[in-house]
Amino acid sequence: MTGAKLQILMIEDDIEYAEIVKMCLDEPDSMGLRFDVERADRLSVGLKLLDAARFDALLLDLTLPDSTGLETVERVIAHGATVPILVMTNLGDETTAFEAMRLGAQDYMVKATSDSRYLKRAIWYAIERHKLLAQSEGIINGAADGMVVADSGGIVRYMNPAAQAVFGEPAETMVGKPFPLPLTAGNTSLHKLTQPRERTVEMKVVDIQWKGQPARLASVRDITELQRVEQLKAEIRERRRLDQLKDELIGTVSHELRTPLTIVKGAIDNLREGIAGALQGKQSEVVELAHRNVNRLARMINNLLDLSRLESGAARIAKRPMDVRALITEVLEGLRIADGARAVALDTDFAADLPKVLADPEMLAQVITNLADNALRFARSRVTVRAQVQGDAVLIEVVDDGSGIPEDKVGALFNKFVQLNRKTGGAGYKGTGLGLAICKEIMTLHGSQIEVQSVVGAGTRFSFALPAARVGAATPGPEAHPS
Repeated sequence: MTGAKLQILMIEDDIEYAEIVKMCLDEPDSMGLRFDVERADRLSVGLKLLDAARFDALLLDLTLPDSTGLETVERVIAHGATVPILVMTNLGDETTAFEAMRLGAQDYMVKATSDSRYLKRAIWYAIERHKLLAQSEGIINGAADGMVVADSGGIVRYMNPAAQAVFGEPAETMVGKPFPLPLTAGNTSLHKLTQPRERTVEMKVVDIQWKGQPARLASVRDITELQRVEQLKAEIRERRRLDQLKDELIGTVSHELRTPLTIVKGAIDNLREGIAGALQGKQSEVVELAHRNVNRLARMINNLLDLSRLESGAARIAKRPMDVRALITEVLEGLRIADGARAVALDTDFAADLPKVLADPEMLAQVITNLADNALRFARSRVTVRAQVQGDAVLIEVVDDGSGIPEDKVGALFNKFVQLNRKTGGAGYKGTGLGLAICKEIMTLHGSQIEVQSVVGAGTRFSFALPAARVGAATPGPEAHPS
């Protein structure tokens, strides 16, 4: 800044001392600084000049006709002046000068000193120190974290907007008062705040110099929401762990039950076929009851094992071009035979030019069986299975004319062990609630998903699409379940 002309405002009522200062500043030296000095003999006049013009530094006497002592510095700062302040004090009054620096002055000079080089250097240092402080305040003021500066006695001297948001108070109510949290430098600490609402803050304190004096900078961050997110993550991880343990337990128990169940089922079949002798009256009824229930138990265990295998990633899919019309016809014929006593029509509706689809026949048969059997349980008079061409795919639909599903229940249909309380005949169906969950997993393996459309009182439609097989395409090998 060599050769620059600095604009200086001097608020000093002693005209003789003011002339001495001007002469000192006019003396040439190696620094090459030039000064243009304007004087005011009262603080009120000086404040008006600060409003009217820009000054590079302020030389401020602490003993004026309309203001004395530290009040003079406080009034300048309260006026909103941002100019660097160099306090001029009498010999032996350094304590007051230091306190003025704590309030916001950049430096001080003793009036008994008339060394021009010292005076110029003091002004220059005050300007540079003010620039550095402004930069520091700018960085702190723009920080996303709350920043609070407290002096060595723990009194708040500055706080940025982020800190005001954290504490829920404007700076005016906290500056000049003790900081409400312990200012222990070094470690990061957690604290609970209760006003204006309960929350947790994380704080780290470091030692700094602020306006030439030892101070502490507290970095404060509201981590309430972060803690809630971490708590939710921990809960989700725990739920997943418990779900995995539950699935492993179900899979293991189901597998272990299969062998004794096979033996029991074989024994009951032998009794029904008369291998152990002819059954008499009531004996035949009891065996038939056991036969029905052991078959029901076998279906439950098979469903559990199927779902466990699908979810574990152990299932392998063997897609190949297949005649979906023939598969649906075969599945529905089996259902008609099994449920011949049920007074519900089971119809089909196939497109005339229906192409083959690329799918695993056994898995697709299981999906059609589960969806059609589910529809039969809830239909009033008719279930229709359709297969129509949809672009490069075949859309398969299973439609019933039952009582429908409430909109708020549709989302839970494919969850494990869920059975909605839909109206059924007789004593109702007592299943495991796994059929639709198995269908969902199988269609995921096929790269598809099952859609549901339902109107209360008008029935339900389940649908999914499978890609049409390209003519001459190679048959793909088995695929592992994508984990």
